[in-house]
Amino acid sequence: MAPQPGAKIGGSQPVFEWTTRPDIRRYLIEVDRTADFQKPGKYAIESADGNFTLPEQLVPGEYWWRIAAESGTIGTGPYSDPISFRVPVPGPKLGSAEVGSEEIRFSWSAGEAGEKYQFQMARDSGFNKIISDVLISKPGVVIPNPGGGSYYLRIKLIEADGEEGVFGPVQSFRVPYRYPFFLPFLGWM
Repeated sequence: MAPQPGAKIGGSQPVFEWTTRPDIRRYLIEVDRTADFQKPGKYAIESADGNFTLPEQLVPGEYWWRIAAESGTIGTGPYSDPISFRVPVPGPKLGSAEVGSEEIRFSWSAGEAGEKYQFQMARDSGFNKIISDVLISKPGVVIPNPGGGSYYLRIKLIEADGEEGVFGPVQSFRVPYRYPFFLPFLGWM
């Protein structure tokens, strides 16, 4: 089953997964901000696929979900035990980037007092070749200019209580080359 108890999900539209049985006609899912399900969002899934993406976005915070199965012979069974999950505050989007000859200045909108940010910059969109990974307490960072090329960055918010969010969207940018790429080869001709 997913999300697992206490899971932190990426994005604001969680995907729910569960095991299925062939005799089940449909599944009923409830999602609520409290474990007592006083005002749940109710969803009837007419599918045997065993997964469901919430159609609306959830605001950051703590949530609970549970599931029941309905068969043609027995009717609707009991709901599962409530399972908690968290929608973290997403990382901020980059506001600006100023590329200088020696350094690059990045900035984004400030959050709440006491929040920190993890800033990562990489040469690839999968972040396998990270060239900068810093933890900062201001909504901006200055890093050495790595030279011309394409780069990717992402930012994660760390709340004042230490709760880590998820990285915001991956963003890309180009640093211009200082001179045309063919100039160094002209001396070889």
